[in-house]
Amino acid sequence: MPDKKYLFLPELPKDSALAEKVIEKFFQKGFMTNSGLCILIEPSEDANNFINYNLRKNFFQSCNLICLPKNSINAEQIVSQVNSLIVTNSQSELPYIDAAKKFYREIFHADDFLFTELQPNPQVQNVQQSFENYFLRRYPPQDWEYFLFHEGMGESIAVFYWMAEHKKFSNKKILMICTNKMRGDLMAISPYIDAVELIDNHSFDWISIFAAEKYNIKR
Repeated sequence: MPDKKYLFLPELPKDSALAEKVIEKFFQKGFMTNSGLCILIEPSEDANNFINYNLRKNFFQSCNLICLPKNSINAEQIVSQVNSLIVTNSQSELPYIDAAKKFYREIFHADDFLFTELQPNPQVQNVQQSFENYFLRRYPPQDWEYFLFHEGMGESIAVFYWMAEHKKFSNKKILMICTNKMRGDLMAISPYIDAVELIDNHSFDWISIFAAEKYNIKR
């Protein structure tokens, strides 16, 4: 299946919850593939809140975000560069729907669209299986707290201090998950960190996006 490019036109704040669902669905199928989701939103305070929320969840790693007045964009030009249009039935979408019809692009409603045509990257499935079969069994979340660390030396010193403070209020063991061996070795000398695991960047991104909220993994 060739890579697909999608254009999504949520109207905020009305479509905020729906937009979250579409982004999550795309990540479940399109993460670490060459398929892309372009999100076009109008500048506003609601747009700022939407962007900040999704930045915290790392949801924009595989999405392109355009924050411009829709009437300032050439609808035909942008629609001609994608395969499919995802709509929410707002009036501001009409020029894009007309362009999609002109260029014979697929049109889907956000409520019903599941990205079923996308094939997940096998590497993503391997990362998920590794996390479930190795991490969750070796470090049961009821006994361990997971921390993701992906920063430099200065932040390492701050982490040492924060872990010492955190241990005063938590009886759980602490697992530090790193992408850099030097940082991992540094974390391992801390008396407040009980285990350190090294993973690659793709695994780090997957855990950060898909598992962090579910298992209360701190970053």
